Amino acid sequence: MPHKQHEPFGGNKTFQRAARSALPILVRQAKAQQPMYYSQLSAELKYPARGMGKVLGTVGRELVNLSKLWGKRGIPPIQCLLVNTQTKLPGRGIGWFVPNKVAFEKTGPTEKRRIMDSMLNEWRFVLYSPTMVLYVRPEGVGGSVQ
Repeated sequence: MPHKQHEPFGGNKTFQRAARSALPILVRQAKAQQPMYYSQLSAELKYPARGMGKVLGTVGRELVNLSKLWGKRGIPPIQCLLVNTQTKLPGRGIGWFVPNKVAFEKTGPTEKRRIMDSMLNEWRFVLYSPTMVLYVRPEGVGGSVQ
C-alpha cells in the first residue's frame, strides 16, 4: 500500500488557509502561556470546530517539516495549546506529535498534562528564534524558510 501523501501547508484548500491563519494565533497564545479552547480558535478563525483536527494536523506536520529544514531537534507541537473544555487536554490527534504515541495514549490525564506542559515549556526557546520570527508574522505565515 502506498504511503499517504500529506497536503502541503502552502496549498489553497480551506483547511490549509485556516492552518496558516491558526499558527500566528497559536504563537500568540504560546507567548502569553495561555491555553485555548478548540471553540475559541474555531470562532477566531471562523472555521467549523469539527474540522479543527485537519487544520491542527496540518500545523503539526508543517512544524515537523520546519524542524527537518532547520536541522534542529523537533519543534514542540504548538497545537497542544488547544484543549477540550471538559478534559482540559488536547484531543487524540496530538498523539501523532508526541515523542512516544503509544505510551502517551496509555497514560492518565495527569501525566498527559505534564507531558503537554513540558512540550509547551520548550516553546520559550523557539518563539524568539530569528527564523521563527521571520516565519510567523502577524499577517500570516510566510511559507517555508529556506
